Amino acid sequence: MKHPAWMWSAGLALGLLTLGIGPVHASSSGPPLPDAIELQGRRLTLNASGTGVKALVVQVYLVALYGSQKVGQHQALLQDNGARRLTLKMLRDVSEIDFKSGLQETLETTPALTRFSQQVRAIVDSLPLDQGRLKPGDTLTIDWQPEQGLRIAFNQRPCFGPLRQAELFQALLRLWLDEDPRRSVLQLERPVENTAKTPEPPPRVSAWRALP
Repeated sequence: MKHPAWMWSAGLALGLLTLGIGPVHASSSGPPLPDAIELQGRRLTLNASGTGVKALVVQVYLVALYGSQKVGQHQALLQDNGARRLTLKMLRDVSEIDFKSGLQETLETTPALTRFSQQVRAIVDSLPLDQGRLKPGDTLTIDWQPEQGLRIAFNQRPCFGPLRQAELFQALLRLWLDEDPRRSVLQLERPVENTAKTPEPPPRVSAWRALP
């Protein structure tokens, strides 16, 4: 999967960023991530997190994935059908134009997401952005509950759903969760140790578009 530069994890790009794995999780300069959250009475635990960057080093946002069960392998993240929350928290100011153009490039270069492109654009258009910008602290939450469906909120304000379409949630998740863990923005918090030798990751291709 090809991602725009600002959607990549700094840890993948340079090996410089390691997110904490203690009771509270944090990036090197971003806000802490709670080890667990509550979604309408359900306790969800932190399974994966990552940081999107521009120009390889500037952290733009923090993304986290919570689930009803703790998982220790990347493949389990892809196969989980239970209640989940994907949280995207901005660390930098980004214009709506840049946000949409980065998303558009990902949609165009990821065949698995092509058929959801209109729905994803409609979701972005539904976000109540302040003066056409995403600002530090702005938080997008994408929730999936099997009995309720997909719900999306921006700064705790509902803006999309409910919609019973698990495939759309999976498509949104794939914006940050690649099938190949070496190329995924979302990285396991407590991966199960694999003693087998891991081959070098395939070279990634990116537009390296700079944000203002």
